[in-house]
Amino acid sequence: MAAELIRSALHPYPASLLIATKVGMVRPGPNQWKPLGRPDYLRAAVEASLRRLGVDRLQLCYLHRIDPQVPLADQLGALRELQVEGKVGHIGISKVTVDDLGAASALVEVAAEQNVLNVDEPDDPVVAVCQRRGLPYVPYRPLNAGKLSAEKALTWLLGLGDHIAPIPGTSSAEHLRELVAAVRQQERSPQHPRQAAVTEGHGVPEGRTVRAGTDV
Repeated sequence: MAAELIRSALHPYPASLLIATKVGMVRPGPNQWKPLGRPDYLRAAVEASLRRLGVDRLQLCYLHRIDPQVPLADQLGALRELQVEGKVGHIGISKVTVDDLGAASALVEVAAEQNVLNVDEPDDPVVAVCQRRGLPYVPYRPLNAGKLSAEKALTWLLGLGDHIAPIPGTSSAEHLRELVAAVRQQERSPQHPRQAAVTEGHGVPEGRTVRAGTDV
């Protein structure tokens, strides 16, 4: 599991590290995923993440998908209860429309939003809404599953605004080095003096971001 790998590699975690995770998806079969937003399941998933990561609080916890079978107020209400209990620091949402973002924001303080965005899939009106609100927008699949050059893809994304915080993934040391080089190139650029990480907005602490995976 991703959480165990992160814990074995990085624990005790440095103060500058922000670990983000997601809850609300299940895998009923091979290559099958579906949302599951029952409050009891969301609570169980958060509790499991806490144990696997070896922490008392998830700094940033996303609702992975909105479950159409469960009222949104119940799904976000469960995460809000966990937030009040101190087990969740900040609440994010993932794969949403502009209307979804508005509905979620009426129920909880949304700290970050995560949608697919890359050069091949460049159109998402949520980007502009997040920019107006000062809300971090976290593009997942920023390299389109490895089909895009890291440097060009990240340059395009980071050029969209200071609220953009890509989370490129990797499964090899060579690709990791390429990603690090691309980020360092961006840091040196006077046009884009930023890092590819969630930084600030709605109380999300500054720092490097590690994604703990799916419902860990």
